[in-house]
Formats: sequence, structure tokens, C-alpha cells
Amino acid sequence: MISVELPNSETNKLAHETVARCTMHGPCGAAFPNASCMEEGKCKKQYPRKFQSETVIDVNEYPIYRRRDMGHTVVVHGIKLDKSLGGTAQCLFIDQIRCAHQR
Repeated sequence: MISVELPNSETNKLAHETVARCTMHGPCGAAFPNASCMEEGKCKKQYPRKFQSETVIDVNEYPIYRRRDMGHTVVVHGIKLDKSLGGTAQCLFIDQIRCAHQR
């Protein structure tokens, strides 16, 4: 499963921690205007991205993944981030990797 949603920290703690650490972008923008991704006052990686109720394919046949606002957040450098600032994650794969490393 490919997802750009931050897993719930109470029901899937390992996935939440891994996604928060490995796939979140930022902070940047007004909070961190000198971030390496900032160019002319905007994030050159196009974050934050809009929330999306379902996965769609754009005109260039690029997937725009479902990115629902589930209310889950993570704090990075004292700034609360949601999944509008996150990349994709294959949660099942992430869980399997974490489990394998804990054996």
C-alpha cells in the first residue's frame, strides 16, 4: 500500500515514527526561510501540498496520491507538521523493515 498519510501514533506507533523520521519534509516556508529547499520565498519541492480525498492521475500521467487530513501530526524543530509536508510511504514495507531490524 502506498500512502501519504501519517499513520496514527496510537494504533501504529512503529510506522508513525518511521514515516515521521524518514518521509516528512521541512519545516520550511515562513518558519524556516533559509531552508535548503527555499528559493525566492517558496519551497522548490512544492510543499506544503494540498490535501487530496482520493488518488488521481494528473495530465502527465503522474499519480497524485490520496492525502487526507486525518489530524495526525509530528513535531520537527519545534514546528507541528501534518502530512501536507510529507512524501509517500509504503507502510507495510516500512513495518516489515522495522520488524526485521528488531529481531
